[in-house]
Amino acid sequence: MTKLFRSLLLTMIGASTAAATTAIAAEEPRKPTARWIVNYDDAQCVATRNYGTEDKPLILAFKPSAMGSVMRIMMIRKGSAAEAEQRPAILQFGEGPPIAVNALAYGDRQTRQFMASMNVPMTTFTANRRAAALKVKGGTFDERLAVPGLVGIAAAFDDCLANLRQVWNVGGVPASRLKEPARPLQPLGNLFRSASYPIRAIQEQNTGSVSVTMLIDEAGKVRDCMVEETSGYPTLDTMSCYMISEHAKFAPAVGLDGKPAKSASFQRISWKIRA
Repeated sequence: MTKLFRSLLLTMIGASTAAATTAIAAEEPRKPTARWIVNYDDAQCVATRNYGTEDKPLILAFKPSAMGSVMRIMMIRKGSAAEAEQRPAILQFGEGPPIAVNALAYGDRQTRQFMASMNVPMTTFTANRRAAALKVKGGTFDERLAVPGLVGIAAAFDDCLANLRQVWNVGGVPASRLKEPARPLQPLGNLFRSASYPIRAIQEQNTGSVSVTMLIDEAGKVRDCMVEETSGYPTLDTMSCYMISEHAKFAPAVGLDGKPAKSASFQRISWKIRA
């Protein structure tokens, strides 16, 4: 082997190794810059983690539904106001297969935050709670994030949701503490009209059913509305909860002591486009 050939070979090997190292580095997930924060709010459970800086945050957030059947995954950063728009997105836990979903992307004028929100079955989150990374591509986000500690977050959610169901008298023994359930002052179906159908959903011929849990306080106000079964289209999911939260009025539940009490109500909304 001549010195010239040996030199060329070593150069080629070095270049190949450098390229491989660069490729591996490019696939390295973005590391978090802060710890997980689990918010045990009286009407919801939310876990957040920052992957950016204090000035330019990049937040990953998880919010399970009250009955633990759907996980809402959110990506949040600073941004200007923008109309809500449904966009295709991809989720990938670790090295698992990509999961095609739809994301609702919008910018909030008051908080000056831009968000992409996706609903996935809780079984999907639970099956992937040991994943080391999560890739989110869609709604103008394209990030692969390191997600250590998802097992702990799943356990924290179990405790938080158990407490939430106790406080709001949801299901089983907690619900037996109610003498009368909360009841809408008018049929919830009356809240939905042709004008309620999201324009984008009509254009794309999106139809489906959405199941939601509403947490109703002692004054009959809807404190939170959470999707328990997604239609697959965030415009329909979000509009379902928006219409109920903004317009529904309830007579509150009555406890065994005869006083108004916290409670939950369940509703299925079917979205159909009339010919």
